[in-house]
Parts: sequence; C-alpha cells; structure tokens
Amino acid sequence: MTDLLRIALVFGLIVFLLRKKVPVGYALMVGAGGLAVVYMMSPKRVFLALENTFTGSITYELLIALTCIRGFEMVLRQERALEGMMNAVKGLLKNKKAVVVTMPLLIGMLPSVGGAYFSAPMVDEATKDLSLNPEEKAFANYWYRHPWEFILPLYPGIVLGSALTGIKLRDFIGANLPYAIVMFLAGFVFLSKIKGSFETKGSRLRDIWAFVPIVVLLFAVVV
Repeated sequence: MTDLLRIALVFGLIVFLLRKKVPVGYALMVGAGGLAVVYMMSPKRVFLALENTFTGSITYELLIALTCIRGFEMVLRQERALEGMMNAVKGLLKNKKAVVVTMPLLIGMLPSVGGAYFSAPMVDEATKDLSLNPEEKAFANYWYRHPWEFILPLYPGIVLGSALTGIKLRDFIGANLPYAIVMFLAGFVFLSKIKGSFETKGSRLRDIWAFVPIVVLLFAVVV
C-alpha cells in the first residue's frame, strides 16, 4: 500500500467522523490511531511516537502560540477592538463582499499557527447582519486567508520553493501571482448570494486606530 493511499484512507476516516458530528479532537485521535494501523506500527514505535509528542519542543511551541492567539483575540474582543475594526471597514469599503473578505485577507498575511482561530471571530463580527450560514462563514474565513501563500515571502514555502528550483524569488512570486488572483476571484462565486445590509457610517478615527494592534503585529513578523 502506497503512502498516498494510506494517508488518503486515514483522511477519509477523519472526514467521515467529522460529518457524523464527532468532535474534532476525537476525530484526530482516531486518525492518529488509524495511521498507526495502516503503517503497522509496533506498540514500541507507538509509545516512542507518543513520548516524542509529549517531550518535543514543537508541542509546547504550538500550545503557547495557540494560547497567545486566543488571549490576543479575547483582549481585542473585550476592548471592542474587533467591533471598531469592522466599523472602520464598513465605513471605508461599503461593499458587503469586500467587508466579508477583508479580515481573513489581513490575518492571512500572518503565517502563524492558528490563523483561522484568530480570524474566525472577525468574520463572524463582519457577517452578523448578513444572510450567511455557518458553512459560508467558515468558507470565507478559510478561503481568503490563503491566496497569500502563493506570493507572500513571509511563508517559508515560497522561499523554500525558490531555493529548491533555483528560480529568483521575484520571478517565483511572479509565476505564482496568477494563481493567487484566480483564487481570490473564485471565492466571490461562492459568496455571490450574500444578502442583507448594515449601516455604513463613516469611519471614525477611533475605529481606524483599532487596527493598530494588528499592524504592529504584522510589522513585528516582517522585521
């Protein structure tokens, strides 16, 4: 059995469990067990894998990163910064679709673990007056965070791809640009049925200042 087929089987199992409303954590645990089965791992290898998981630094780095992201989001929400950002976007852009995609695009510039976790409440805030179901909100949140992966050198994959192929980074990004544009535009096809309205008050200076924490975070990543 090829690696691709094994992974596809496990992935299919996870998707099946999720469609049956099994919590994500449990589905992933079953998927991990499925990998052990299809690769015929011995109990000793399974134990070593678990040991490496609990003792490896990457586990705690991910835990800290997700905790910090959650904390940052909670501070922004409690200080009503999310509401201020959305008021500013609504006042500046007016167009409903543009408002919906703005937050995922902004957060997508951060190649960080848990980006979806951070931008999800922003998308929810942006769409609370529009006729979008949870699946459509999840789509907007996911889809519009990822066009940057084709062209933004903050993503390690771009730099690595350029290095492995021997293509200059500028040319590599230029070659990927059409894919990013197509992905960006294609998303609007699935969001074409957006209905509803919201008040489009002019952006107040206070609302625009709500973007400062995000801008500072972006600057910190770039530097």
